[in-house]
Amino acid sequence: MFTMWFVNIFEWANNCRYEHKTKKRLASANLIKIAITGSYGKTSVKNYLKELLDIKYKVLATPESYNTPMGIAKTVNGLDISHQVFIAEMGARRNGDIKRLMKIVAPDISVLTGINSQHLETFKSKDNIINEKLQILKMLKNDGSAVVNGNLKGLIDEKCGCATAKITYAGCEGDTVYASDMVIGHDGSVFHLHFGDEVYVTQTRLIGKHNIENLAVASSVAYALGVSPKHIV
Repeated sequence: MFTMWFVNIFEWANNCRYEHKTKKRLASANLIKIAITGSYGKTSVKNYLKELLDIKYKVLATPESYNTPMGIAKTVNGLDISHQVFIAEMGARRNGDIKRLMKIVAPDISVLTGINSQHLETFKSKDNIINEKLQILKMLKNDGSAVVNGNLKGLIDEKCGCATAKITYAGCEGDTVYASDMVIGHDGSVFHLHFGDEVYVTQTRLIGKHNIENLAVASSVAYALGVSPKHIV
């Protein structure tokens, strides 16, 4: 029993040391830092966004589903002075996970892809899941901004209050960036991608409305960071 207690304390202290080192390194780097979370779609949006931002920036992103403090710390070990953007996927299984990750990364831009009842067994209630995911918005820096799936607008208006001024919505009709007139076939999808008043015919090999919504969310972030609609398309 004592041995296990000692091992757990040592592991906790070691993890805290890595987290502090990662936080310090990210804070001192000249980077645009982006955090992405959601009950679903976060890995896809991260991957789409990295591809879009690679057009203009040198990007480092957490690989696969490296969405824990140690996963982020391992990724930051590969950071060098050539990198201009860091994208961190953030996972959550328990209350406090997103808050902990936000303290490490301190993002300039937060991205929320969607909320459902995933990990209900550890969160115990849907409200706990909602409150945890919304930490990515509530803990934004004063000069930070956020891009959120437009399907969450009603929930955000209800739960986030003054934080809504920092939010851009994407993916639904009337949002800053959204898709319309989707034609989905066996070989991919064709749709109109809207950037404000500009509309572009767009193709992707991806199939499914949810994938196109995720593309719109990623496109909105890239657009805000100066990637042109032409290059995005």
